[in-house]
Amino acid sequence: MVSLGLHLLTIVLGVIFVFLGHVKLTPQFFPEYHSQIRNEFGKLNKEFPFFHITGWRPYAKSYRLGVGIAEMSSGTLLLLGGGFFLTTYVQRGVTCDNNKLPNCVSEIKLWY
Repeated sequence: MVSLGLHLLTIVLGVIFVFLGHVKLTPQFFPEYHSQIRNEFGKLNKEFPFFHITGWRPYAKSYRLGVGIAEMSSGTLLLLGGGFFLTTYVQRGVTCDNNKLPNCVSEIKLWY
């Protein structure tokens, strides 16, 4: 059951990240949300978190594109196999005995 729950959570989070990253990058499917996000990033750019430390502030478009690309890539990684490796590791780690720890480690390494 743990494996199924982790797989579903990984798939749902991956789809959400890919969807939100796509909305930030292009107005292809939802142009009204894209324009609203563009305006919000213009406002957020004025209060960039690292401005007080570095004195540097990125352009709003670069900031939005960077966040969108990060969301798309992390969502794609979640969808393409992050859940498989995570659930395999958790499932094999839980079922192993403490007496047979070297065998468990070698079994886990075979999957990677």
